[in-house]
Amino acid sequence: MVGRRVSDLFPPWQATIRDEIVLEVQNLRCRGVYGIDLTARSGEIFGIGGLLGQGQEEAMLGLYGAIAVTTDRFTVSGSNPGPSTVIEANARGIAYVPADRKRDGLLLPLSIGFNLILPAVRQLARRGLRRLRREAETIRQLMADLTVRGGNPNTSVERLSGGNQQKIALAKWLPLSPTVFLLNDPTRGVDIETKREIYLRLRQMAASGSAVLLLSSDTLELMHVCDRVAVFRQGRIAATLDRGHLSEEAIVAASVGLSASQDKQL
Repeated sequence: MVGRRVSDLFPPWQATIRDEIVLEVQNLRCRGVYGIDLTARSGEIFGIGGLLGQGQEEAMLGLYGAIAVTTDRFTVSGSNPGPSTVIEANARGIAYVPADRKRDGLLLPLSIGFNLILPAVRQLARRGLRRLRREAETIRQLMADLTVRGGNPNTSVERLSGGNQQKIALAKWLPLSPTVFLLNDPTRGVDIETKREIYLRLRQMAASGSAVLLLSSDTLELMHVCDRVAVFRQGRIAATLDRGHLSEEAIVAASVGLSASQDKQL
C-alpha cells in the first residue's frame, strides 16, 4: 500500500535470547483471563496476539499490578511473589507503555522534558535533591536517541505528532533500565518511519538484556519482530509459536481456534 517492501519496514531479526528467566507466571487469573502460563527470558521479544478483546490487555495489566490477579507462581528475576501494585512493579523493574498514549501514557499539557524524566526523578536526584543539570542531560540524550522531532524540551507534548508522542511514552522509562517492558500496541496510529524506529529500539532493548512483551494487533508486526508469540483466545493462550513456526496463517488460525492446515484449506 505504501510502495515499500516488508523488509524495508522491519529490521533484520537477530536472536538475543539468554537463558535467564526474568518473568514467569503460572495459572494467572484475572478479569477476562482464565489461567495462563507465561515465561519470558532476558533478551527476548515475546509477542502477545489474537483477536481484540481476548484477555491480552487484562493479562498485561495484571502483570503490571494495575488490576488484581491470582496465580500459582509469579516471579520477576527469580523473586517471588510478583508485584501486586504498580508502585511495586516499577520498583521491581517492570515498565508499562499503554495503548492510549493521550489518556494514559503522557501528561499532554506539560513539557517534553517533564514527561521524559517523570518516572526517574528520584533516581536522578541525590540525597532527595533534584540535579537539574543531570536531568537536562538525560532529557537531551533521550530526545537524541529516539529522534524526537517537533520541539525542544520546553515544548508541550500535545503539540507533537502522534509518532513523537509515542516515542516519549516509551523513552521516559529508559533511564530506569527496566528488566521487563510491557508494551501495549506501541505502534498503533503512528507513521511508517516511526514504526521502524520503534522496532529498532525494541531490538536494542532486548539486546541489552530486557524481556520485551509486545502486545500487538498487527500480525505482520508479531511475525517479523518477535522471537515467540502467544496467541490469546477467549481468555486463554490458544498457542505459543516459536520463531520457526511464526506465520500469518498460524497466528490467525490459532486466534480463531483452527490449526494452520485447516486455515489454508478454508
